[in-house]
Amino acid sequence: MDLSAALAAAEKNFDRGVEALKALVRIPSVSFPGFPGEPLEQSAEACAALLREAGLEASLVRHPGAPPYVVGHMPRRAGLPTVLFYAHHDVQPPLREAL
Repeated sequence: MDLSAALAAAEKNFDRGVEALKALVRIPSVSFPGFPGEPLEQSAEACAALLREAGLEASLVRHPGAPPYVVGHMPRRAGLPTVLFYAHHDVQPPLREAL
């Protein structure tokens, strides 16, 4: 896919992408002691679903004491580069302004 095709695809799917991001930020996925873990699971599952919708293989990886990791994979095609995208689906609680 050349740059103009990629930009056209981004423009075509912009509204859908914004709605997907709105849905993700509504999940209170706070990764901090004292906050419930269920929203972290929900956030991870939502991210994996978005990757699958985009045509990638997606799974959750779990390590004791850590939020679930979401891993997406698309088999590499000959002649195309490998891209690694890293982001957080979990968030930190708001700062205490008094401190």
